[in-house]
Amino acid sequence: MNTLDRSLNDPQVLHRNMVLALTGPNGERVRVAGNPIKFTGEREPDHHYPPLLGADNRLILSRLLGLTDERIDALEREGAFGDKRNTSAGR
Repeated sequence: MNTLDRSLNDPQVLHRNMVLALTGPNGERVRVAGNPIKFTGEREPDHHYPPLLGADNRLILSRLLGLTDERIDALEREGAFGDKRNTSAGR
């Protein structure tokens, strides 16, 4: 039986893109699970680095909750989102 670290580094697992290494916008790298289901003759989809924490705050707050830009800006100033570096994305 393999341990988790051995399983995730197994040559067959890596060859089948079941563990992917992605590079983020600031050069940071992350390993994520790939799709284990493969179809003969089908091209694998492109894989993208996951969104940064808070990257979709404005979109979600405006489109789903109906908040205005002014209200979102006020919440941001009040520190409602924690890390202010990523909350303005999607404007």
